[in-house]
Amino acid sequence: MVSKKVVVKNPTGLHLKPAAVFCKEALNFQSTVTFTFEDTPALMDPKGIEDLEGLAEEMGIPAMEMSTGASHDAQIMSLVCPSNMILIPSQLGPADPEGEFVAPQDLINGYTMLKAYLRKAAW
Repeated sequence: MVSKKVVVKNPTGLHLKPAAVFCKEALNFQSTVTFTFEDTPALMDPKGIEDLEGLAEEMGIPAMEMSTGASHDAQIMSLVCPSNMILIPSQLGPADPEGEFVAPQDLINGYTMLKAYLRKAAW
């Protein structure tokens, strides 16, 4: 058996299209391909976190600071500009596109928070 470890040095990782090309080519051989990654949480902007917490308190919207291991655009954006995320609770837990349900009030709260935060950040 031949084994080869390849390290992708691009800070944003192996993108979807190149990964698909690689996997398609690997199907031409008797092979096992395993992708592993070390996905560290993106560092969010401390000032933005403080602003979001303050806005949530002012508006009476429940909020909590949390770490997420999910791959978000925020991980890439945080490399070039201050970034934060507003996550909306899902009744079934982590994003499940087949049966995810978000309560209408949670959508309204998320929109209200985003609008207030953008207004605060812009002015």
